[in-house]
Amino acid sequence: MKIETRPFLRRIGRYRRGSIGRFTCYHFSISAQPCVLVETGVGRSRAADAVEALLHVETPGLVVSFGIAGAPLAGLRVGDVVFGLSVCELDGGIPSPLRPLAQMPSKAWHAAELATRFSGARVLHGVMVTTRAEQIIDWTRSEHPVLEMETSAIAEGCAKAGIPLVALRSVSDSRDDPLPFDLPHFVDDQHQVMTGRFLAAILRRPSFLAALLRLRGNAVGAAEAAAAAVVAAVAAIAPIPS
Repeated sequence: MKIETRPFLRRIGRYRRGSIGRFTCYHFSISAQPCVLVETGVGRSRAADAVEALLHVETPGLVVSFGIAGAPLAGLRVGDVVFGLSVCELDGGIPSPLRPLAQMPSKAWHAAELATRFSGARVLHGVMVTTRAEQIIDWTRSEHPVLEMETSAIAEGCAKAGIPLVALRSVSDSRDDPLPFDLPHFVDDQHQVMTGRFLAAILRRPSFLAALLRLRGNAVGAAEAAAAAVVAAVAAIAPIPS
């Protein structure tokens, strides 16, 4: 989403905007490593289409998926950055088998820690749980699961092409500071946010607006942490073999 790409592009400084298929993209370099950022938008379907479009025109040495996510269990705070050890898909409350993800080397991990330390964010390992927002009640597969809506689709596309995928998310809503609404009610079958329902909810309950503004503030802070972590991590390992 744009709230996730803006802080990233601000850190990059110089870039060239373009398009890949129907998706907006940005071309730039990190430590002389040529890179391209694709705005997938929200949801599994869009993520799958974006990866297919990207890999049709590019053969990257590494794909990095980043953004914000929710933390359904205690132990994570808003702003914490989670690097995924693996990914699964949650459908009807039932998780699929875990798919391993590529891991950043230790120097990239330490670079991400340094880049986020002033915000008070921690950098941790966890698991990406791709879902339409079902909440996890009992989770024993890994510490620090985070709920997001794209990684499993990106992982499938990368696996077919034999390209390693690193996934990281920063926490925008936690057990201590949860979403102020039932997200599935505001998301359609394609995992797209239904803005009209949000507007209707605000008209029915004006106090809902204050909760949304608090959530946006958390999301902006989380997006800043994710951008700082991913720029630092990629810079630490560039150039990436292709």
